[in-house]
Amino acid sequence: MVTKKDLQGMVDGQVFETLAFIKSYEVRPAKNNNKFIDGMLEIKGSVPFKIWSGSTFEELEKYDYSNLVCSITGKVNEYNGNKSIIITGIVALEEGTYNPSDFFEEKYQVDAYWNALCNLINKNCSPEGVEIFNTVFKDIKDRFIVEFAARGHHDAVRGGLIAHTYKLTFIITRIMKLYPNIVKVVDNDLFALGCAIHDIGKIYEYTNGVIKGNALIVSHNTFGVELLSKYKEFIVAKKNEEFYYRLLAIIVQHHGEFGETPRAVEAFLVHMVDYLESSFQAIDESYEKGIRTVNVHNFKLN
Repeated sequence: MVTKKDLQGMVDGQVFETLAFIKSYEVRPAKNNNKFIDGMLEIKGSVPFKIWSGSTFEELEKYDYSNLVCSITGKVNEYNGNKSIIITGIVALEEGTYNPSDFFEEKYQVDAYWNALCNLINKNCSPEGVEIFNTVFKDIKDRFIVEFAARGHHDAVRGGLIAHTYKLTFIITRIMKLYPNIVKVVDNDLFALGCAIHDIGKIYEYTNGVIKGNALIVSHNTFGVELLSKYKEFIVAKKNEEFYYRLLAIIVQHHGEFGETPRAVEAFLVHMVDYLESSFQAIDESYEKGIRTVNVHNFKLN
């Protein structure tokens, strides 16, 4: 299999064959009233692809090839130093022939990150808080540890969601201890649990980092509220009703000015640390790619 790393060593116009996981694509208008297909695939890293015309275009326009492992023929397209693939031939392989996870970049050891998150919860939460964490994640852990954290801005890789969640929880449980007056008035369980659950809705918003189905209508915030509501009686019994609604506030309001304005101090604090961690990760990834100047939410960094 040709990988993203292999692709970087190829020259513009070079033809090759490989297996790839087709993540998503859409038909877009081109010049002269023509159309083309614009999409993303996985070959141990995300790579953009295009299909311009012919039988391959007609096949993908007629049938949905997203979330399928395919054998492709393509050629390298280089523009401004960035490489993509122009697909000229494609054959979908029988489902079960290959595991889609084999085509994703394994940037994070997801089990290690999960264990580290559990350790943070055990260390920073009350016994009741630990029970709530274990109950909420009991049936979603397997999906949670492999899903993407985002489509492109930060940790847009398999396992990105658990990595982002752990880093956010690690930061906030350390930072809050430096501010004793906040700790006096905010239930300590809210900091750790709030961080752990703030993005749980992404297991329904994303499928291998692709937004599909009902996620085209509502965001992970709404899915997160739906998920947590299943455990309302349990959470209220373990803590109280206000605690439950403050957890909901973190899920709904953690986007800050980019979404619903925070009404609870915990939601505002999680929002700020969430923004900080995702921005740090975006900068870190830019240096990993060799980009010395990046734009993060309109800030120019050199």
